[in-house]
Amino acid sequence: MLSTHIAVFLLASRLGATQSDGVLDAVTVPDHASKVADRRVFVEECVAEKHRLLRQYARPSGRSQLVRTLQRIDAVDRLIGWWEHCPEDLRSEPPVVPGIEVLRSEAHRLRKRMAELEWSISF
Repeated sequence: MLSTHIAVFLLASRLGATQSDGVLDAVTVPDHASKVADRRVFVEECVAEKHRLLRQYARPSGRSQLVRTLQRIDAVDRLIGWWEHCPEDLRSEPPVVPGIEVLRSEAHRLRKRMAELEWSISF
């Protein structure tokens, strides 16, 4: 039934129907299948980004210690962002990302290290 309503909605919108025509009012229920597909894509993106960020953290590509520290900070900050949106997906398969408090602590430690490096460069 829902797929029929969606098909009617798509056809009506392609033919130029508007909300005021009353045709589009019949389809107000969100498509559950698209939500599931969107979630699956989101999870795949989360897991792929997790692997990329963990590699960036473990093996930063910069030549100087300051650049490598900045890359690690970026990786940890992005992992924190992903953790806030999909923590179960970050822990679902190896390598497992540590908890949010561990990530925040590491970000703080890295920022202190960056400040030390900047200070030593300035002299």
